[in-house]
Amino acid sequence: MPVGINTKILFSAARIDYFIGGTGGYSISLGKPDEPGMEKATGGVMAGAETGIVIPVSRGSGLILAIGYRYNVLNYQLNDWWRGDYEKQITYNRLTIRFGISLF
Repeated sequence: MPVGINTKILFSAARIDYFIGGTGGYSISLGKPDEPGMEKATGGVMAGAETGIVIPVSRGSGLILAIGYRYNVLNYQLNDWWRGDYEKQITYNRLTIRFGISLF
């Protein structure tokens, strides 16, 4: 579950609005992988950027189409009978594509 700040800068044009945005914060791990010895799942750093367009459909609503990148790190503490206690870090690098409805 991400906890952070999301900002956008809108550029108005004749019929379509363009935007760029960024996200930064912390990602809390709500679950843990099904891995033997998993003791604790903690979150980690989350950051991202995106760009897209807003197409007005009617007064006060529009369609959003955006593409971006998201970076996320999750940390886990494991206990293995052979290796003992150790930490595992999983890093996610993802391409994001969003399509939705905006009410403004």
